[in-house]
Amino acid sequence: MDNTDNNIVWSSDNEQKSSNKRRIKIKKRTNNIKSKKSLHSKLPQDPKDGIIRIHRSSHGKGSGSNTVIVGILGTNETLDKILSDLKKQLGTGGHRESRTIIIQGNHREKISDYFEKKGEKVKIAGG
Repeated sequence: MDNTDNNIVWSSDNEQKSSNKRRIKIKKRTNNIKSKKSLHSKLPQDPKDGIIRIHRSSHGKGSGSNTVIVGILGTNETLDKILSDLKKQLGTGGHRESRTIIIQGNHREKISDYFEKKGEKVKIAGG
């Protein structure tokens, strides 16, 4: 069997009778697939200067805003503990991607107060 026959679909025109068939060639879609960038590639990067930066971000039309926290020093367990404390204190959801904490909603002022009470240097960055 010829390989060109595998890429053919038979279809009928809506305007003509169903007995009249025409050939439609299917385009190969392997070249048209665009790589999806992860959310992590869109997040603010950590300058690693010891200052915790708190950003507000929103992705897409009509979606709510998120608070993104970068620059927290410590182990993964420390980041998980901070995330848990913030979620309980703010009463909202959140998750961690690598060394970045993402909290649902715009809570920059409250998060800034949380870190200042712990003696950390904090900057509210972004819009």
